[in-house]
Amino acid sequence: DTMIFDGNSFRPEAGLLQRIQQFRGSSIQFVLSEIVAKEVIAHLTKAASEAQAQFDSACKSIEKSWLIPRTALDSTFSTLFQKKSAKRFAQERFYAFVERMGCKEISASEHVDVTELLRRYFVPEAPFSQKDTKKNEFPDAFALLSLEAMAQKSGKKLLVVSKDGDWVQFCNDSDTLIHVE
Repeated sequence: DTMIFDGNSFRPEAGLLQRIQQFRGSSIQFVLSEIVAKEVIAHLTKAASEAQAQFDSACKSIEKSWLIPRTALDSTFSTLFQKKSAKRFAQERFYAFVERMGCKEISASEHVDVTELLRRYFVPEAPFSQKDTKKNEFPDAFALLSLEAMAQKSGKKLLVVSKDGDWVQFCNDSDTLIHVE
């Protein structure tokens, strides 16, 4: 779940997220829903973009107060950020993590039965709840239903790492998804 990345400060190169690498090449396969992957990339992009904007703002202040030519600051900016957009940097950073971990990304379009998704939405049934904001849970539903379908097709069980109550409830009702915090 994206909350796990958030809880680790969106730093896939360090801490608990980095420890997933211990499973690479073993019988344990690390998988991520494409939904979670896209959400993490969006968060990484936002953080990188905000950092670039803060640096640019600091450069403007330095230019005025230290009388340093903007061309020198632009050169530093270009060197630091390697002429990459925040989005490109975030994608490269995330997919380097995926590669290091030996992670497989699970496609929602290949695994989610839209009829089942809509049935769960209108009942409502996990991962949808009675809340007014249940439409915001569509990404979670795509993520969980695609992971469950992949697990069923492979005949394997998946450990789902999340702190989200709707994810927990979905896993409790699933024969193939096992929740861990």
